[in-house]
Amino acid sequence: MKNNFFCKSAAVYLYEKPSHKSKISSQILYGEKFKILLENKNWLKIKTSFDNYTGYVRKINYVNKFKPTHKIKKIFAITYKKPNKNSKTKKKLSFCSFINVKKKENNFYKFDNYWIKKKDVAPINKTENIFSKIKIFKGIKYKWGGCKF
Repeated sequence: MKNNFFCKSAAVYLYEKPSHKSKISSQILYGEKFKILLENKNWLKIKTSFDNYTGYVRKINYVNKFKPTHKIKKIFAITYKKPNKNSKTKKKLSFCSFINVKKKENNFYKFDNYWIKKKDVAPINKTENIFSKIKIFKGIKYKWGGCKF
């Protein structure tokens, strides 16, 4: 078993078996920690650290050194190529994804090779009532449970 890896893809489905035709049991988000239980040519069997789900993911973009500083506090946050609103990318990060802020410029934070609006994130050490953000979910269809607040 290999410990302490972190997802570097926006969102990855966790399958019950090593096949895209298998039932989806959960999803891992950007910055989420997991353990690799088994590795083969195309699939990883993993166990998530937060909620202990076990399942299979296609070989994904992951790292073993990552120190998150902030979490996404909106339903989703748009990423940018540069610290300005005219450089949107197609990549969006979901609520409760974790990032490591490396630089601040204007109203943006830099993480990895992307920028994100400061108003879309909160420091991970910030404590708040778990129900304080419940209204942002109004009208959103339920998909998965839980959050890392």
